[in-house]
Amino acid sequence: MKPSNNTLRSLNIPRPIRVQADARGRPVAIDRERQRVSVEQIEDRWRIDDEWWRSDISRMYYRVVLAGGRLLVMFQDLIGGQWYDQITATPKREPEPVRVLVPKA
Repeated sequence: MKPSNNTLRSLNIPRPIRVQADARGRPVAIDRERQRVSVEQIEDRWRIDDEWWRSDISRMYYRVVLAGGRLLVMFQDLIGGQWYDQITATPKREPEPVRVLVPKA
């Protein structure tokens, strides 16, 4: 039987990336498309330890601003050491303009 094109597949699968970290383990640069891009700012950091009943998950997440202003969420697998790019719905850096409707006098 031929497989259907309507099969389910996972979304938001993390992609391995190469990260240069400082002495404290924080990302300072990543390799993207054969270029090294510096991390300008770490906006947020959080840790997730989960699923001890199946297989351990231990990750340190970073939401960073790259050179050029792009936002990126990445994490390091604290068990294996590999870094991953986590695809997310990234918020815009500038707020949406507010339009106030005022009746003309």
